[in-house]
Amino acid sequence: MENSPCTFTINPDPSRADLIKLGALRAKLIDEIRKQDDDVVNRIRNGNLLTWIEFKLGNVQAALEANNNVLEWSNDSDMAALANKVHLLQLTHQDASAAKARLAEVHRRLGAAGIAAAKADQAFSYSRIGGPANQQSTIDLYEEALQTCPDNVHWKFGLALAYRRTVHEGMSDYQNFKSSFQERTKKAAKFLFDIVQSPDATYRKRGFAELSFLRVIAQGSRKLPLHEMNVIFKNMSVRDLKQESQRTK
Repeated sequence: MENSPCTFTINPDPSRADLIKLGALRAKLIDEIRKQDDDVVNRIRNGNLLTWIEFKLGNVQAALEANNNVLEWSNDSDMAALANKVHLLQLTHQDASAAKARLAEVHRRLGAAGIAAAKADQAFSYSRIGGPANQQSTIDLYEEALQTCPDNVHWKFGLALAYRRTVHEGMSDYQNFKSSFQERTKKAAKFLFDIVQSPDATYRKRGFAELSFLRVIAQGSRKLPLHEMNVIFKNMSVRDLKQESQRTK
């Protein structure tokens, strides 16, 4: 499991990962983690990214502490955090044999689902680092993860957000996206309409809110004819979508 997906094996666009930007993201992550006592999923994802950022900033002890926190929150069973620990110990010239053994044990127990979760964790990290190239990496990794666990609402929402971000004015003209503006808009809407079918009221509310925002962006772009937008958004206007978001409880 030397090559198990984790934050230490991501390769973000360097223009989005300089020390100043990483320092600003570090502060955000620390603040978010403090507020996420009841949100273990996001604490773990933020904690894994924070581990890598602390190491990149030269804060080795803080990186080790962040990693230990994630392992505690995940009952020592998050594959991305375990792989992060292996990398941390090796990079600081410490014995990583016990960490490797634990990673292999958890991999045997979780199998493909554990690898998928680690890829989704990487996707989340690329998304938080930001920028068009990193959003494409986010999309690729979430799509790979969802092939194994197609009903995971956290990953599906992350993928929908990544597609939505790629059609935003500041990012839509990036030349290296793998699909057209039209296809990215369709996919963002498709996944968001899947999200609003979730039994989780929070996700339903956020899904409709993101759909209304996506339609505003699509209309403002003038890249899609009205009849095509109506098909994509199931004949729901911005007002309809906003009302559904406000109605959802």
